[in-house]
Parts: sequence; structure tokens; C-alpha cells
Amino acid sequence: MMESLKEKLGGAPEGLKKSLLTWAMTLGADYANQSQFGADSGANLSFWAADYLLLSKVRSALGLDECSIFLTGAAPIVPDVIRQVEDRYCWARNGGTRTRIDPDTGEIQYTGRHIFMGYFKDEAATKASLDEDGWLYSGDVGEIDKDGFLSITGRIKEIIITSGGENIPPVLIENALKSELPALANVLVIGEQRKFLTFLCSLRVEPDAVTAAPTDNLDKVALAVAKEIGSGATTVPEAQVCEKFRKYIEEGMARANAKAASRAQYAQKFVIIPRDFSLDGNELTPTMKVKRSVVEKKYSQEIEQMYAHACL
Repeated sequence: MMESLKEKLGGAPEGLKKSLLTWAMTLGADYANQSQFGADSGANLSFWAADYLLLSKVRSALGLDECSIFLTGAAPIVPDVIRQVEDRYCWARNGGTRTRIDPDTGEIQYTGRHIFMGYFKDEAATKASLDEDGWLYSGDVGEIDKDGFLSITGRIKEIIITSGGENIPPVLIENALKSELPALANVLVIGEQRKFLTFLCSLRVEPDAVTAAPTDNLDKVALAVAKEIGSGATTVPEAQVCEKFRKYIEEGMARANAKAASRAQYAQKFVIIPRDFSLDGNELTPTMKVKRSVVEKKYSQEIEQMYAHACL
């Protein structure tokens, strides 16, 4: 709701009203940043003028004129919106704590006098929740910056929560896409904090005879698909710019979407990446699991391009 409201305000017709609204929203954002980071924001007369003339009227129209605390604890929110909302991270079993990030998994963990001691007469569940030193596994992946701020960046169980609050199991969608598209080697669904799902995909290729690293040459399965769809592509770079390969993936995506549990699980865009995931490329763990955060960071530009002109 807040994202939609912000987009509508930002898309107001040009003119005096648009200029005044932009001025007021800019001052409001500056005031919020100053307040959140402990700066003295009380002397900002420009903000108080903007609040009196415009912002207070917007709050009143929304029924928020009596609201003093506005917070969220559900779906992730993009930074431009969250600056005006307090984001709370809560755990029912957790009070005053110490927090750390597991160096191997990136998982947020807690310990302290108020952390629960375990499950009553359930040793297996207790071991699954606490380590030997009493650190509680949160199931969330995060990072602590140089200023001590904790950011939640993902989930151990890899559930994607879209900007609309939908819980999406990416592995199910990835498997469905690979099932419909045998020429694909790997698929990574993107959608955290996003309006819709997209995915990165790599094509099946021959491994290097010495290092076993992925090459640019399509393997027998991918070549058979290329022949079937009438494509002359024999390498990944050729397939990336081949319209027949793009159509092939689009049609497979449509078939997978038709079998999805809900529209929220529809994939809408994709990018063929230039190289398959590998240990050498640091996209895979020693147990051959995809490092989602590594892949998303590596192809962040391609991901942002898929969402750049989204108007949903």
C-alpha cells in the first residue's frame, strides 16, 4: 500500500502542485533521516512549514493524522519507503540479547539470559534451535554494518517474500522451470522485496576436460533443443542473442506459470547468464548448493534491468 501511494504521489501531473509536493516530500525524507540517525531535527523550520501546508493534510486524508507510531514487521520494504516507517524485527522467544552473524552461513544468531533454554522434553528440537553454547538459530540471513545496524538480507530456508507480502518458495518454481526447459542447467528465481518474480538461467554446457569448469559450448541436450527450435546456436553467447532461444524460454515459462499455485508465483522476465554456476565461480557450495546472495550480487546489474521499466 505504501509503495503504491508513493508511486502515485510521485506520478502527479507536472505544475505548481507537483513542485510543492516534491518539495514537501524531500524535506520530509530529510527530516526522517535526521531523526533516525540521532541528528538534531527540531530546528528544521522548512520541514515544519511543509508539514503544516501539505504533509499534515496528506496524513489527514489517509486517516493517519492521529498516528504517532507507524511500523511494519511483515514483508520487506524498499529503502525509499521504509525511511518513513519503523521496521521492527521480533522474536517471541527473545528478549535482551547479544547478536552475531555466523561466519559460514551468514545466519543471524542470538544469546543472552532471556533466550529460551530449549523445548520441554524435546532434545531433537532443542538441538535444531540452539548450538552447544546457547546461541539461537534465527533462520534469517543478515549482516551488521560498521555502525552496528543489523540488516535482514535473506532466509536460510530460502522463502522469498515479495513486496506484496506473498511467501514464495523459489525452489519449487526453479524446478518447474527446469522441468519445462531441459536446455537449462540452473535457474535462480528473484523476487525478494520485488513486485513480481524474475529469474536468471544458465544453459547446459560441456565441462572443461581438465578443470571441469563450465565452457561456452552447449552440451548434447542443449544442442538437441537448439536443433528442435530451429536455432543455429552452438555456444552460450550465440544463444543469448538468439530470438528462437528467447522464445523457447518464454514458452517454457508460460507452461510453468500455468501450473503455479497462484499468480504471485508467476515468473515474468528472465536473463540468460553467460556462464553456468560452478565451484570455481563461487556460485556453488562444496555440497553443490547455489549461493543465492553471491549470484544476486554478481548479476545485480542484470537483475535491476529486469525491473527498471516495470509498471505493475
